Amino acid sequence: MSYLAQVIATAGEAEVVDLKSKISEAERKIAALEVEVKDYFENNYAKFAILLQENHLMIKAKDLISEIDQLHERVNSQVKRELESSVEEVKNLVVKLKETDLCLRIVKQLLDIDEMIKAAEEDQSRNCYLEAAKKFKTLNEWLTTDVHIKNLHVYESLASYVSSLQMKFINDSLIVWNKFITWEELQLPNNLTKVTLTINNFDGKSDVICVLMYYDYLDYELKLLSRRLFDSLLKPIIKYKTSLKVNSNDGISEIIVEFKEEDSRRSTCDQLIQELSSVFSALFESLDAFIGADETFVNKLGELLDTEFCECLVENCLYDAIPTKKEEFGDFDATVAKIVEFDIFLKENGFLKSTNNTIHDYVSNTNNLFVSKICQTYLITARKIFDQDLHDMVQVSSSWNDRRSSKNFDENDLSVCKNIMAYPKCYISKSSQQLLQLIKNGLKEITTTENINNLELFYTMRNIISLYCDLMPLKHDILLKSIPQQAALFFNNCMYLAHELATLGIQFSNLLQENIITTFVDFIDPLRSLGYSILNSQIDIQRQQLLEILSLSELSSLVEQSEFPPSVEKSLRQCIRQLVLLQSVWQNILPQNMYCKAIGTLCNAFVEKLIDSVLQLSDITLDTASQLTNVFTIVQDKIPELFHDSKEIFRHVKLWSKFNELLIVLNGSLKDIDDRWADGKGPLAQEFSPEQIKHLIRALFQHTDRRSALLSRIR
Repeated sequence: MSYLAQVIATAGEAEVVDLKSKISEAERKIAALEVEVKDYFENNYAKFAILLQENHLMIKAKDLISEIDQLHERVNSQVKRELESSVEEVKNLVVKLKETDLCLRIVKQLLDIDEMIKAAEEDQSRNCYLEAAKKFKTLNEWLTTDVHIKNLHVYESLASYVSSLQMKFINDSLIVWNKFITWEELQLPNNLTKVTLTINNFDGKSDVICVLMYYDYLDYELKLLSRRLFDSLLKPIIKYKTSLKVNSNDGISEIIVEFKEEDSRRSTCDQLIQELSSVFSALFESLDAFIGADETFVNKLGELLDTEFCECLVENCLYDAIPTKKEEFGDFDATVAKIVEFDIFLKENGFLKSTNNTIHDYVSNTNNLFVSKICQTYLITARKIFDQDLHDMVQVSSSWNDRRSSKNFDENDLSVCKNIMAYPKCYISKSSQQLLQLIKNGLKEITTTENINNLELFYTMRNIISLYCDLMPLKHDILLKSIPQQAALFFNNCMYLAHELATLGIQFSNLLQENIITTFVDFIDPLRSLGYSILNSQIDIQRQQLLEILSLSELSSLVEQSEFPPSVEKSLRQCIRQLVLLQSVWQNILPQNMYCKAIGTLCNAFVEKLIDSVLQLSDITLDTASQLTNVFTIVQDKIPELFHDSKEIFRHVKLWSKFNELLIVLNGSLKDIDDRWADGKGPLAQEFSPEQIKHLIRALFQHTDRRSALLSRIR
């Protein structure tokens, strides 16, 4: 071996020895640093002691990292020189150095975590909430992704400490948020409510909002804020008469509103738009924070409120602003311009999306709004008329002369007979007259207002009649069933409306387009049917009451009674009183002919029950026949008095003649019966069948030759 080779070999051995020494020294220093870091973390995180302020551990770690890096360079250099001669030994050095390096890197990572914690707290103390949130996020990533850190026995304590710091940071952020927007709601005397919204515009508000969004708290807080903003501020301003103050001083915006819920809004639409503009201006100025690249706090707030706000504004302001009179229509254009300007203002500031055209579309077609408001007003008025009491009544009558004096009368066009055109004298509810006048006013509206949808207004009038047919029986159901007078008035109302509607369309036929038939005649039959249905139902109720009274009379069980029961006369008199009561409430209300039909139907049911009860008796003693004659005579005397003309009873009570013949049979002899039978041609034969009259003869008379002879002649 040459001298040079020996020198090089000796130098290489020396270098290896020196590397071993340096690596051993580094191991010793790292071990010492590990002990210090361990004690530090146990004191500061495991035991939650106060954090050290000096950074000597970080300096030591950085110095050791520098030494390790130098050793790496020397090892790499030595490996290249001694690749042939000292491969195995140098490899061992490399492995040992990597192990030492790993330990040092773990120690350095722990120290970085400590430094990051201090930096996050420092950012929070300087109101840099977003920067602090980012650092907490980095800490979470380190603690959840670094496998070596997770294997340390101090990891759980460290992770718990970082988690508690983060929760404290979130709570502190929420406290700052609650100081940013504050509400005060007071109940003052006289049911007055005072709501104060205060917004403190501090420098870090954008950071706090971003932090809440960063931790998924913003959506929840926004929902609470939007709900409170609408219920306590925007809706009261729109719906109620309010006192509003908006103040902005030294970065603090204050909105104060006082209102009573029972006081509906009386200010004009222009005033409301001005008030809302001032409120939204203060909100936009105070909440001008970005929470994303292209999204602001106001955008998020609008997403939660836009639909409900627009609907409330339309329902409680814009609708009321629409005029219902032609002379007010011209001023509405100026109001529409202000509403459109307000809509643009909300969109430009991001509260409403550009695609939200609820407000704009509502006021874009003023003509349609005008006629729709008119139609809605007529429908609301009609419903109020429907709710009126039926017994508030007025007398009406219609004569041929009245028709001839009508301006719309044309003998050539109305070639109808006098009786059809005449309307009988009766009482109707005042509400029916009001309803008819309302319909006429609606039809006249077509002639007095230009450039409106005539067809919609015409069909609204038709809809009112349709609603009358559908709603009136429901609204007054109980009274129509329980009070006979109500049923009679409702019948008259239906007949009166049907009568007037017959020619109403003809009177206004020139108001609409030529291809539209202006008629109401299709409602005539439904109205009449409805009126008859209600009155017939009431008649059925009264008939049932009469039959129930007679069922208690013991009239059908006279055969079993030893004496004539007084309950028979009592029941008959009670029935008569019931009919007299109906006479008092029906006779002057219903048209004469209709009254006679109604009371005649009940009288017929009454006497029919009396006749049937007698025909069911198998044995009628002389005393019983006499008693029956007496009580039936009461009926015979009182019932005709129910009619205007006593002769009307034969026309409307079909069984009245039969009832009279029954009285003759009960009070007569066999000869009287034979004479009135007259071989099947007499008045008795016109009312009774042979079987019925034979049954009466057997029940009234004992078996004799004369009775047998008479029975044989009756066929």
